Amino acid sequence: MRELDHLPASPRSHGFPVEPPAEIEAPDETALRQARDADWRFLLPVYPVERVALLGQTAPRLIRGARRLARQAVLMPSIGQGGQPWEKESCDLVMCADGLKVEHLREAHVLLKPGGWVYWEIERARPGAGFALRRRLAGLRAHGFDSVNVYWHRPDFNNCVEIIPLRPNTLEFVFSRATNGWGRKAAFAAGWFLSRHNLLVPLIRCLSISARKPPAHLPVV
Repeated sequence: MRELDHLPASPRSHGFPVEPPAEIEAPDETALRQARDADWRFLLPVYPVERVALLGQTAPRLIRGARRLARQAVLMPSIGQGGQPWEKESCDLVMCADGLKVEHLREAHVLLKPGGWVYWEIERARPGAGFALRRRLAGLRAHGFDSVNVYWHRPDFNNCVEIIPLRPNTLEFVFSRATNGWGRKAAFAAGWFLSRHNLLVPLIRCLSISARKPPAHLPVV
């Protein structure tokens, strides 16, 4: 007897009905939109989020996500014009609009509880325009934030399929997985070259920045 002779025959050979494969349902557009609205949540180690402040003319997508994930979301669209309901150290998270000026990070720092986080999305206004990324990062550190991280939202915020940390090792991995063989080696080399020489950011459309207000020092017992 051959090694495979003892295996049972397929159901079709015995005349059993074989069910056709189930059709794959198209993803629900509302659920997909809701998931993308909250993609940024996984970049921040803040949980639970009791109160979030949205500074500046924030994108509707971020407002929807904040309202679902936080118990209270406070909109502050006219930042820097006075009359804001400031409450010192009252927020777990501050979300900054794209056009927020670096000097307004002071208000974000005042609003945040110690250990709270700021999240800032930046979209390139037009091809060839800059992000002023170095100035923004320097502004965050100058206003007392630490643990600063930058992420690439590919291809953009509204249709995001990946959020990639802008770190050399991460970028090399992202480029190396593209293909096999020589194509993979070429992609790896391109990723290494772009990341090592700071040439990738000018090619990216959408970035986000997260940063932390340092926790309060515990009293010495």
